[in-house]
Formats: sequence, structure tokens, C-alpha cells
Amino acid sequence: MSQPSGKDLILQDANNLSFKGRVDSIFYDRSNHNKKMVILSSGYIYSVFDDSDYEIEVGDSLFKSEGNLKIEVFKPNGAKGVLDYRSIIKKYR
Repeated sequence: MSQPSGKDLILQDANNLSFKGRVDSIFYDRSNHNKKMVILSSGYIYSVFDDSDYEIEVGDSLFKSEGNLKIEVFKPNGAKGVLDYRSIIKKYR
């Protein structure tokens, strides 16, 4: 039996995530390769994929349910976007 790939492991972990909240702040975690992180009003800290096609900003609201690989992003102006883990990880080796 073969081991799951790194991409498979990311998708498994992402599938189990559940969070929601408004983006209160954004910072870059120097201890983790200067990774972009957002802190939600719920206290959840989300690690943003560098190559995502959709820019997350302070004031946006994020929603991710368990068993789903999509993160819904709601902008204050009413616009809505979706980040899909399957699309994001295609950019990684």
C-alpha cells in the first residue's frame, strides 16, 4: 500500500476544517516561512495559501464547513468569492 501524497494529506486536513468569522487582522508569520495568516473574529487563525487567486483582506468574512473543500469569502461590498483547496494545491508540487 502506498503512502498518501503531500497533496492528499493537505486535502484530508482541509476536509476536516470548519471555521467562520470576519477577518480582524492579517500578519506574516516569520517563524513559518513568512506565511500570510489571518485572524478571524472567532479567534480562529487561518493560514492563507500564497498562490490563491482571491485576495483576503481585513473586513472580509470567511466560512468553511467540515466535509467541504471550499472557503467562501464575503466582501463588505457584497461581493462573494470562493477559494477551493483542490485548485490551490494544483499549484504546488
